[in-house]
Amino acid sequence: MRLVTAIGWHSMDVPCPPRFGRPTPSREPEAGSRNSRTPPSQTGGRMTRHVATGLVALALALPLPAFAQTGDFRAQVEKVSQAWETAYNAGDAAAVAALYTKDAKVMAPGAEPVSGTKAIQALFAADMAGGVKQALTTEDLVGFGDYAVETGKWVATSADGKHLDHGPYVTLYKKDGGGWKLYLDTWNSSMKRE
Repeated sequence: MRLVTAIGWHSMDVPCPPRFGRPTPSREPEAGSRNSRTPPSQTGGRMTRHVATGLVALALALPLPAFAQTGDFRAQVEKVSQAWETAYNAGDAAAVAALYTKDAKVMAPGAEPVSGTKAIQALFAADMAGGVKQALTTEDLVGFGDYAVETGKWVATSADGKHLDHGPYVTLYKKDGGGWKLYLDTWNSSMKRE
């Protein structure tokens, strides 16, 4: 066996231990093989070029996972986000929960994740009972097939307009029955806790 060092591509013979109880025959490597004194970057053969060409062709042939963000796509998802904000600020927990898929999950800070329409409705109804209002600002929106990811900022205020909290959110949307619905929703606070 030969060991190749990075500096100067020098090699030295090192005895090999026997494999499975049989001695390994020693033989001089063929010129141009990976074990010769030629650096690996200079030994690429026809097979290597064919494999590389095939991988490039395959990469170019595959559809991109993220589709172009047409105005229509963006408008559809933002419409759902705006409907969420409107329903929340109107105190309509049932309308908020209806914007989620039946198997959706909401992961609120400081609480266990909830899943399903009734649990999601109960989670938001508790917040709404205190008169909390929400303002959402979409920062980024990326779609891929039947899914879309929205990231943004949220601000919570009291009924009298006092700033309560703020932070980032991430929402995964899923196409459901031809339209977009919230599938996974999570957020956290950016405020320092005392």
